[in-house]
Amino acid sequence: MYKNVIRILAVLAVAYLIPTAYLNYIEPVEHWNWEEINVDEISFPENFTWGVASAAHQVEGNHTSNNWADWENQVDEQGVPRIARGEKCGLACDHWNRYPEDIKLMNDLGVSSYRFSVSWSKIMPQQGVVDTAALQHYVDVCDSLLAAGVQPMVTLHHFCHPTWWEEKGAFEKEENIADFVEFSEVVFNALKDRTTHWCTLNEPAVFVIAAYFDGHFPPGKQDPGLPEVQKRMVSVIDEIVSNYDIDAIHFDDYFYPYTIKDEVFKDSISYFNCSKPNQSLGDWRRSNIDSLIKKSHDIIKTRKPWVQLGVSPFGVWKNKAT
Repeated sequence: MYKNVIRILAVLAVAYLIPTAYLNYIEPVEHWNWEEINVDEISFPENFTWGVASAAHQVEGNHTSNNWADWENQVDEQGVPRIARGEKCGLACDHWNRYPEDIKLMNDLGVSSYRFSVSWSKIMPQQGVVDTAALQHYVDVCDSLLAAGVQPMVTLHHFCHPTWWEEKGAFEKEENIADFVEFSEVVFNALKDRTTHWCTLNEPAVFVIAAYFDGHFPPGKQDPGLPEVQKRMVSVIDEIVSNYDIDAIHFDDYFYPYTIKDEVFKDSISYFNCSKPNQSLGDWRRSNIDSLIKKSHDIIKTRKPWVQLGVSPFGVWKNKAT
């Protein structure tokens, strides 16, 4: 009996090893040994732009009335702080006041571009109310950058928006998109003479996934099957592409943590209601992201065929389950 078991195991091992060896032969895994690579032979085009980037909430300091400031003061169902160790952004790097020093550091690095986000909650602390001093701050930042030979690139939404807008339902309600368009117009009219480079939504797919699918960003919802969220995001892209002179929309494709050890996603109802017959949970989750990219691509090309849609291959990152 044991001999038969050994024979079966041997056959299975051979059946596995032969195709594996063949696939490794025809498509070997590429490994780069940087000790053997002559970096002097690596070059970039002369017009390649080197730059640095930041996000307002992470560097400016004194954000007290946006969705992330609220999130920092919350705990989850188990009483664990939403942010590790209960940390808060607080003063951060005080970039709001120290940006002249930071621009000097950019010059020291030799970069020629700086992508930064403007704080919607500081510019419009209340719906329809513009804080002209906060808006002027970003005008001053752009003027200082240009004087230092650094090209500004302005991000309108880097994961953060005012508390009042979150309380209205943010991107989940179509009627709220008008608020974002109004804010975008205010900023565009203030800075349009100082930059031609705009980033409308920083990593929109990341925002959708983390805020509404896996619950790691505010508002902490865990339902990858919310079709209305996808619809709203495509609507925002449509509004911006249609009304503003932009060159590209960029997605970061880490998208959906298909499996995370010991974590259960609250998407069973949407899966039951929205999945196709015989479609597995994993395939259904992937299809949500595929359709988001396709719908975004289609609306961009319909409105302005020259605008590019970029996707970064971050999906290869390993999650806690692998």
